[in-house]
Amino acid sequence: MKQLIALIIAALLLIGAACAEDAMQKPPSLSLLNMDGTLSYITMSGSYSWEYPTGNADEWSGVEACGMGPTDPYVFENTQHLLLEDTAAFILDFQDYYPESVHAFAWDNAVFNDSQNPDAWQIALDDVINPLDDRWTITLEPGRVYLIQAKWPHKDKKESGNADYFIVTDGVMNTLAENTDDIDDAEWNLPETIEMTEEISTIFNRAMEGLVGVNYEPLGYLGEKDGVYCILCRATVVYPGAKPYYALVYVNDTGVQNIWDIWMDAHSKK
Repeated sequence: MKQLIALIIAALLLIGAACAEDAMQKPPSLSLLNMDGTLSYITMSGSYSWEYPTGNADEWSGVEACGMGPTDPYVFENTQHLLLEDTAAFILDFQDYYPESVHAFAWDNAVFNDSQNPDAWQIALDDVINPLDDRWTITLEPGRVYLIQAKWPHKDKKESGNADYFIVTDGVMNTLAENTDDIDDAEWNLPETIEMTEEISTIFNRAMEGLVGVNYEPLGYLGEKDGVYCILCRATVVYPGAKPYYALVYVNDTGVQNIWDIWMDAHSKK
């Protein structure tokens, strides 16, 4: 009988240890998915407060993390930037552990040059967060920094707490001149060879830092005008099975100026 009791106690201890290991010991990471479910962006985590069961009876453990605010210049410099041509909707993916409530706040990116006066750059948001089945969606605009606050209430002996996440978006102009007479390719300085020089490669690589969701492989340098370099790239959306396509990427010393996708089938038709 003593051996049986000992075995039962050992089994309970093992179950408790397993429960503790299975418990999420910090808030889930937050990713943005395109509406077709493909990965687009991984957010930066901020402050959080979190509790989780230890697996020992009703004991709980907790952790607090105090991070920087969304308008701290560190966020702009160290967060990957999501490149948007226009307003776009995304699915908020919390590793399948979805919060009960989600709220969003936004500031114009100009706040990073005036971080002592953030209220002047805050933007009023209206219905940017919406439910989608058991998930949430968010509508983002270019040139913004977003603070996402998620809350998991304490119930059902599950992990609980709140967490902050940051999203930084950049804008890209992607418009054609309505009158082709305004287009003057003769003003572009064409190279003798399309080979990527060390100087142009450095400018390109620096400009592309922080861009996520699509991998742009430079194939050739096509020309320069007013300090803007046109690079032919092989582009591939970052998800399994994505088909590559071509794109013209325009960069200068300050970053990406424009990106044009090249659709060969569409351009082959008169």
